[in-house]
Parts: sequence; structure tokens; C-alpha cells
Amino acid sequence: MLSPNADIFQLFDSSIPTSTTPNFEILGAPIGSPEFCGDYIEAKRKQACSLLHLLPQLCDPQVSILLLRHCASFCKLSHLSRSIPPWDSLLRQFMIFDEDVLHCLEECAAFELTHSATKQVQLPLRHGGLGLTSVSSHSSSAYISSLSNAIDVTSAPNSFHHLNEAIALYNMKIDSADALRDCFANLCSKACLSPQLEKGPGLDFSRPADYLVPNWSLSNPAAFDLKVIHPLNTDLILEASLASGNSAEFGEIGKHTKNDQMCGRLGWTCIPLVIEVYGGWGCEA
Repeated sequence: MLSPNADIFQLFDSSIPTSTTPNFEILGAPIGSPEFCGDYIEAKRKQACSLLHLLPQLCDPQVSILLLRHCASFCKLSHLSRSIPPWDSLLRQFMIFDEDVLHCLEECAAFELTHSATKQVQLPLRHGGLGLTSVSSHSSSAYISSLSNAIDVTSAPNSFHHLNEAIALYNMKIDSADALRDCFANLCSKACLSPQLEKGPGLDFSRPADYLVPNWSLSNPAAFDLKVIHPLNTDLILEASLASGNSAEFGEIGKHTKNDQMCGRLGWTCIPLVIEVYGGWGCEA
């Protein structure tokens, strides 16, 4: 309950939380000015870091990293990321916490992370990472999801102000999932091959080409279809263990099975470009 007059609180049950200022905590989340929320998150971050300092002292690095992933990283601040608009002061605290988590990993594993390794360890396990999700990278999308599920469009139209702010920050921070495809397009453009994005027959949503290169000199127009594949996928792990590149070959076979018939009707040549998450390319690439 919020009121500048403390006397009014005596009229209600004493178990009801009260405050005479617009800055207060309720249900584990701060309500108030950006400064107040920033200070609140800073205190929570420092509290969480007390555990990060203890993990490297364990005798088993594997246990330390397991506890870091499940008990001491993203989960510590995920509720706050869903409860508070992603103001700059809050994002700074989230970024500091991400750095603390990565530093803890370096101490547990006794090695220094490169820039690319930092990005990889923040990926989910199914994508070849360690599952150390970045709070700062997901805070905007977390708040968008939470707010869009909570607001009533008819009774709280002003809530869209915060929603639009969060969406703007989210769009600025997105790392393109199509970075590999964009890199391929840039190379083709520099070679004057005029790549065309996501081409297909146009009759449905199917498109056998991530990029179509109409003037491919080796044959007919080439439909390049890119795929990133994980050798530790449960369907591939046995084959991947037998020989290097087996999972990439599996991906190429899948692309041909899916696209060869359609490409044949269109007079195109299907060329799958498959790369394993650990860096190995398929033979056709």
C-alpha cells in the first residue's frame, strides 16, 4: 500500500506491506525510479556474487561449473529481468553480473576465455555452449514477454510505452542468427555473383535456397542451403563418433533429400553448405 500519509495505514491489516515513498519492493521486485531499481539490483548482484567467489574453491571443477550453470548464474537475476524495464542503469548491472559469471568460469576451469569462446559458453548446451545464459542479452526480451502476458490492452494502454522501449532495446541488441548466411552473401556479392535471398517456387512457404546464385559458372543456377549441425545431437552422436565429418555428411544428405526434387523442377543445382558447431565443414562446402 502506497500513501504519503502514514496514519492511514492503521486502518488496514498490519500484514499488508506499506510505503510512504514511490520506491518500494513487492513480490521480490523493486517498484520505483530507475535509480532506486538500479540500487536494488546492484545489491542483489553483490549478494549473488558472494556465491561466485566460493565456487572456484571446490575441489572438482566439473561440480563447480555444474553449480555455476544451474544455481549461480542466470537464475539469480532472471526474475528481476522480467519485472523491471531494461533501463540503462539496470543493463549495466546485468552486464557486470555476466562478467562476474564468466570470470568465475575462468577460475573454475583455469583458462582465459577469448571473445569467441565467451559467446559460445553463453549458448545453450544443444547449440554447443555451456548454458551460461547472459542476463544482459536476454533482459529486454524477458521483459517484453512478461509485460505482454500481463497487460490488459483495454485497461492499461500506457503500459505499451515501456513495451515499446523494451522492443527497441531488444532489436538493437540482437545478434543475427543468420550471421553465417550473411557472410556467405557478402562473399558472393564481392564476387559479383548477385545472390538472391530465400528463393523458391512461390507457391508455398518452401524454399530450397537460402541464397540462389543465378550465374553460377559451374553448372545451372545454384541453390545454396546453409545448415549448422551439432555432432552431439542424439540422432548423430553414434555416427559422429565413428569418423570426423560424419554429422556434416548426414546434414548434406538431409538437404539433398529435402531439396533435390524441387531444385530439379526449377532447373537449379542444390548445393548444401553444412558446418558443424565445432568448425568442421561438409565435403560439398
